[in-house]
Amino acid sequence: MLVKWDVDCIKVIPTVEDSSSVVLVPGYNEVIDAKWKFARPRVMKDIESGRIVEEWTKIKDEQKADYALTIIQDKYLVGPAKLQDIPRPKVREVVKNTYHIATLERWLQTELRADVRVDILGQLSEIDKVNSVEHKKNLSIQLERMK
Repeated sequence: MLVKWDVDCIKVIPTVEDSSSVVLVPGYNEVIDAKWKFARPRVMKDIESGRIVEEWTKIKDEQKADYALTIIQDKYLVGPAKLQDIPRPKVREVVKNTYHIATLERWLQTELRADVRVDILGQLSEIDKVNSVEHKKNLSIQLERMK
C-alpha cells in the first residue's frame, strides 16, 4: 500500500493486533497491506483531514481474495496500490515525494518502466546530494555501533 504522510515529522502507528507498528516518514511510504489493515482504523482522522493520503487501484471482484484490504470507492472495488499500479504522470509525483532510500532502491529493482527507473535514480541522487559527507560519516558510525 502506498501511503503519503503529509506532515514534516515521523508518525508511529501501533498495530495492537500483531504487536508491531507502522512508521510513516514524510512523503510516500510503502506499507505492507496486512499491517495497514490494522493501522488504518487508528488514523482515520488523519486520512479524513488529508494528512494521510492512500493510493488505491481498481480491482475485479474475483481478485478480492488476493488483497488483505479492500474498500468501495466511487462505486468501484479498490485494493491497495503498488508503484506499478500508479499511472503516468502521477508516478513521477510519487517518486519525487519519496524520501525513504530503502523503498526507492526496492522500487528500482522491481520497476520495469524505463522512464520511472530514471526518475527513481534521480530521486536517489537528489537525496544523496542532501546528505553531506559529514552526515554520511555520522550515519556509518551509528551503524557500526549498532552491530
